[in-house]
Amino acid sequence: RMSFGYRFWNRGELAFEFSLLSHSFRRSDAQEQVARSAFLVTGTYFPFSQSAVYVQAGLGYGFYSAVGIYTGGVTTDPPVSPPLVSGEGPAVAFGVGADMSLNEHWSVRPGLRYTFISLGDLLLNDSALLAAGRGSHVIAFSLGLIFRGM
Repeated sequence: RMSFGYRFWNRGELAFEFSLLSHSFRRSDAQEQVARSAFLVTGTYFPFSQSAVYVQAGLGYGFYSAVGIYTGGVTTDPPVSPPLVSGEGPAVAFGVGADMSLNEHWSVRPGLRYTFISLGDLLLNDSALLAAGRGSHVIAFSLGLIFRGM
């Protein structure tokens, strides 16, 4: 993920963020590629003044796509191969972590985050309705390098 933020007070930050999570793997003979991305506005709060622990929350908009994995009964005309399943909708994120200072300007920030994207309708090849009311859940560990400026 990439984040651009501002520490507006010694215990709080506000940031604009882009997150991308992608993976591919093989099941039997078909190659699968799944990608989730989100644009978020995040707030980070350091609840204890003498501690590096933080909590984080964010709101935004997310996207989901999967190529080469659909083998169900819904089809499109004309058929498209490999099939593409896509969806998009509001996104929320919650996380915890610690900010470990390296020096006056740099720190390392490990964290654990849960992100949910409400996908609404999943579409097959951007036209046929595959499923309604779906969501995408991601739990991810991150390690950030933070520059605090000069």
